[in-house]
Amino acid sequence: MAGLEYLKLMCLRLLITTIIFSLPLAGTSNDAFISNVFQLTFEGNRSGEGYFSPSGKKICFQSEAFPGNPFYQIYQLNLENGDNSLVSTGIGKTTCAWFHPSEKLILYASTHHDPSSLQKQKDELQDRKDGTKKKYSWDYDESYELYVKDLKTGHEKRLTDSLGYDAECAFSPDGSKIVFTSNRHIYEGNETLKYDNISTYNDLYLMDYESGKVERLTEHFGYDGGPFFDYSGDRICWRRFTPDGHNAEIFVMSLKTREEKKVTQLEAMSWAPFFHPSGEYVIFSTNLHGFQNFELYIVDADGKKQPVRITDRNGFDSLPTFSPDGNTISWTSNATPTKKSQIFIGDWNHENAMAALLNSPERDKKKHTEKTNSKNSEPSKSESRNHVNYLSSDDLEGRFTGSSGMKKANKYIADYFEKFELEKFNSTSWYQDFSFFKSAKISDSTFLKQSTSHSNLKISKGWSPLGFSESGKGLIKELVFAGYGLRIPGNENFQGYDSYTHLDVTDSWILCLRKLPPHWNQDQKDKYYYHSTLRK
Repeated sequence: MAGLEYLKLMCLRLLITTIIFSLPLAGTSNDAFISNVFQLTFEGNRSGEGYFSPSGKKICFQSEAFPGNPFYQIYQLNLENGDNSLVSTGIGKTTCAWFHPSEKLILYASTHHDPSSLQKQKDELQDRKDGTKKKYSWDYDESYELYVKDLKTGHEKRLTDSLGYDAECAFSPDGSKIVFTSNRHIYEGNETLKYDNISTYNDLYLMDYESGKVERLTEHFGYDGGPFFDYSGDRICWRRFTPDGHNAEIFVMSLKTREEKKVTQLEAMSWAPFFHPSGEYVIFSTNLHGFQNFELYIVDADGKKQPVRITDRNGFDSLPTFSPDGNTISWTSNATPTKKSQIFIGDWNHENAMAALLNSPERDKKKHTEKTNSKNSEPSKSESRNHVNYLSSDDLEGRFTGSSGMKKANKYIADYFEKFELEKFNSTSWYQDFSFFKSAKISDSTFLKQSTSHSNLKISKGWSPLGFSESGKGLIKELVFAGYGLRIPGNENFQGYDSYTHLDVTDSWILCLRKLPPHWNQDQKDKYYYHSTLRK
């Protein structure tokens, strides 16, 4: 490809001021599948999702590079002359661009029509200026709509006008159809949503480009997204998440029969699938080897074989795509000095990929079906790792009782109870409500004074009420001294301890010493520490 060779020359010239990083790749040798790796984009905070035009001479992508806007905007890069130009308006959020077969139009999703777009930009810029740390997550803004931009006239046409997330779109090879992701169905007649995770309700839709008629392709509780046509236009591939959002598998659908086929069963987060032009296999990304370590894999389009690993680098390598001739691969990687993602390209070895798939073991579907259908089956290492990673993740914020993080953990666990058909505590819900003590505040009117004194004792100096103290007034007529106030039952190695022997404390106030008797050795103190706590 002439454009690729030109681009490589440009990259070599950039060596004067920029170091170009290549990725170590797995296989029979370091370049068994991908060779001659170059970083394609450098601008902006980060860039990603690079998709080739039908001629292979251009690439469209998203980048956080527009001045004054911290969110992604859409750009096109001419691979023959290096010209990089803005496609979107520069306002709002955008994502998922795709060339029309004529290369005169670019399809993408945007929120620039949203009246609050500029304010959202200012708020995000202020958060970043203030150093507000937020875990990166995709924004399923209900204002996302699909647009096409005429690259010659600059005219823009809005294709959808429905409240909800309409994005992740692509043209069919002949330009007659558009496949996209949407949760529009949950907004119908309900503009004030209270769902915890609206992405869970995303499904796939198919639009006729000329008429605008829309058809829903999937109805699945769990995120269906990131669809692409194969090069014949007869099939689509996409990723399907479990309801909890922490596992995903790759699916392929025949648009003629609407038959769905799961082509991976890795029990990890496998996503970003893309057909090779040959139609023989799908490339995708998965975190099978670590919660934040995404690697590229390929799998045959029928899912009969075990997937084959392509990359081997600790970091983010995802969103792979192929050039129309199948000889060049583009993907998004954080193999950069800043660890912020940019687009990389390299030469793709189709022959080695086919040979690796041919030699890959068959996938045992029966074994997996028996395993997942068995209530007594042991969880795999991957499942266990994913459970631990999620339940201990920053997203759950420590799972403090009553917090939103705790509620997310509750839902996560309940979803798995449902999955394995466990019997509910009651017939209607997995949850049992209960009250608990969270905090107490000392009233400004709180006091303690002696009958012989006209002054109150000072709080935190003369006395301190406890968080579990009874609220209200009390008159202390008599104090009974009860030593350390302990009542510890005996056992074969301990004769027991009872501060209340020979004491009658009925209806009396008790005065106790803190902690444990000083003559006890450290082992005893450690063993019976619980009995020395104030609440005990």
